[in-house]
Parts: sequence; structure tokens; C-alpha cells
Amino acid sequence: WTAPPALALELDIATDAAFTTFVAGYNAKAIAAGTTTEPVTGLTGATTYYIRIRSLETGCYSAYATLTMATLCDPLNVPYIQNFDAVTSPAIPACITVTNNNADAYAWVTGGTAASAPNSMQIRWNSSSAMDDWVFLPGLNLNAGTPYRLIYIYRTEHGYAEKLKVRYGTGPSAAQMTNDLVDLG
Repeated sequence: WTAPPALALELDIATDAAFTTFVAGYNAKAIAAGTTTEPVTGLTGATTYYIRIRSLETGCYSAYATLTMATLCDPLNVPYIQNFDAVTSPAIPACITVTNNNADAYAWVTGGTAASAPNSMQIRWNSSSAMDDWVFLPGLNLNAGTPYRLIYIYRTEHGYAEKLKVRYGTGPSAAQMTNDLVDLG
């Protein structure tokens, strides 16, 4: 935020938009004048937080500036199994990130025709644009030097050959996926 140099600030962080359930220590937390950042502790992974801040000068308050943010999911332990059946199609399960990097009308969704009914991840074919869309599973806690096994089912329909890469990296973006496990391109 941009802080007025001579005004103290008051910060609220809550887990609900009505600001009735505050994160411990963040209910009208006083922030010194001129402060532009505030480390926040005590947040939970995969949670939406509501933040508001206002300035204070001699008993007078400004209007709140508000924003909503979500924390990333905590890494999960192995074995990790995801069959996409815990959601209603086309919803994406919690802690899974989907990107539509080619910005077309089609993105990954859950849907029928699954090898393990009722759901699978699927994307519609686009005849006019190369698909550059991604599904990112949550981070996993792995140990260096330990072998792991990845099992997945890959299928196309109507005889179309589709490209698929299974990659790993440091975060949920295409740029962070730097290591190939499988390249069916």
C-alpha cells in the first residue's frame, strides 16, 4: 500500500467479508505512520482472506481500502491420489490451479468420460489455436534420493493426436515448470 507519511494506519484481516472472524492479532492492528509493508503471520494454506486498512489521525478515520487474497495450499504428503471425483463437474478441486495461457474459450474442467467415474480433467480441442493450457497439482513433500512413481491415464477422442507434457517445478505457472517427466509431443 501507499501510506500517507504522517498518518497512522489500522489493519484488519479476516476470514469473512463481513469482518466478524479476525485472524489473531489483526483486528484494528495499529500500524506506525509511514509504514508501507506489514509481515503477516498465522495464515492457513488454501484460505481466502479479506483485508482492509484505513488511516487514523486524531480520532478521525478514513474510509477503508479493501482487498481479497488467497493463500497457496500447503504441500501435501505422499502418497497423493487425485481422481477429481470430490467435486461436481465442471468445478476444479481445491489446491489445483488451471491456467488458460492461450486465452481461448476453452480451459481445463472436470467432466465425464472418466476412466474412474464420475470425473476426469478434460479440455475441449481447439482447431484454430494451439493449446497452451495447464493443470497444476498441489506441491508435494518429497525427499531427495527417494524414488517415486507417478500413475496417470491419458486419452484422446476421435482419433486426434494430442500433445501432453508431465512436468515438475517450483510453483503453479508454466514458467516455473522446468523439468520434463513425460513428453508426448
